[in-house]
Amino acid sequence: MLSDICKKKRNNHILIFIMKKAFLIIIVIGLFIGAAAWYLVQSGKKRQEKRDHIRYIESMVGPVQPCAGISQFIVDQGIPVPALIDMRQVGYYGMKILENRINGKEYSHPTWDDFGYLGLYTTDKSGNIYVTSVPHVSIDLNPVGEQNRILKVDTKTGVMAEHMRLPQAAESTNRNPFGAVGLHYDCDNDFVYVTSLAGSGIKEELGRIYQVDIQDKKILSQLDNVDALGVTTFNTMTGKRLIYGLARKPHVYSVALDDKGKITGAPKMEFSLLDQPGGADDKAHRIVFNADTMMIKANKFTYTLAAASDPDKNIYRFSYNRQEDKWEFMDVFPQYQEQ
Repeated sequence: MLSDICKKKRNNHILIFIMKKAFLIIIVIGLFIGAAAWYLVQSGKKRQEKRDHIRYIESMVGPVQPCAGISQFIVDQGIPVPALIDMRQVGYYGMKILENRINGKEYSHPTWDDFGYLGLYTTDKSGNIYVTSVPHVSIDLNPVGEQNRILKVDTKTGVMAEHMRLPQAAESTNRNPFGAVGLHYDCDNDFVYVTSLAGSGIKEELGRIYQVDIQDKKILSQLDNVDALGVTTFNTMTGKRLIYGLARKPHVYSVALDDKGKITGAPKMEFSLLDQPGGADDKAHRIVFNADTMMIKANKFTYTLAAASDPDKNIYRFSYNRQEDKWEFMDVFPQYQEQ
């Protein structure tokens, strides 16, 4: 009988041991299932966050949203808006405002021919127009050493005046009478990016690209030793970049901008106009966007007045490939066949 009691106790101990083991196994399995479920939930959240981040990045990709304001002086002249800013300078120099219809009104302020021939322009949120002066045909109206500046047409009065002078690496000479050339107003941060050829020689590339606080007339950052013409900004999949066309080669480059719009990092070659089917040794004078399509107005440029006065331009179009973060050639055609 005593042995039966011992056996019973031993069996009870074994049963309790087995139950404890089973309980521990159940707990371990439960913890494993819980951990797996937590991992799956967190992985799902991370995947969703990644998808949301990609969607956010894609929503930000593209040209900076336009914000050019309407110049008050145009409204005061009774010209319906949007009006055209005419910089063709055929038979005149300076600029004109044209009504956007055949035989419409036109207007020219007396100060608009005070600075000789003009180059490119850009407009800020308030309707102030910023423009460069660029010599054409001769330097009589655009003296050497007087071109590295930004001019401003006041939105209220329409008066054109010198807004600020830009520093240069060397003095200008008759071999290179050019100064500031390209302008781009960035609506994200109220800055103007300016390209300058001032001081460059036949072999010496001493031009600069400036980031300018246009209100305080201060240079915030700059890219040295680069001769560039057209300039603009674009939000890529990897961040915002300043895009510009070289003056010495048919190449389009870009450089990164930080969150304050400052030029940072090393320049990157995007493509060559000459290497495209039907392309030529053209230089990108003006770069604009329609959504993810880049349109470049380009022509010959050799630092001579004859080249600067050449009205013949080719239009190049490139499409931005978001998946591969690169520009892909679409087509090229003469400007008079612009589509």
